[in-house]
Amino acid sequence: MPYVHVQVAENDYSDDQKRAVMKRIVEALDEEMGRAPQSTNVVIQEIPKENWGVGFETIASMWSKR
Repeated sequence: MPYVHVQVAENDYSDDQKRAVMKRIVEALDEEMGRAPQSTNVVIQEIPKENWGVGFETIASMWSKR
């Protein structure tokens, strides 16, 4: 039973966007590895921007400079 854990920075992703990502992941595992869609688990975890760093800076700080 495949388990896929996707971590993204919190960014107000819509339910439709999350479903679309899950669908493509499940389809890829089915097509490339023969894993039945009903046995594939996908978890999308949104990490607060203040808790994700790149180098010495948080993503929240980086994004605020855009």
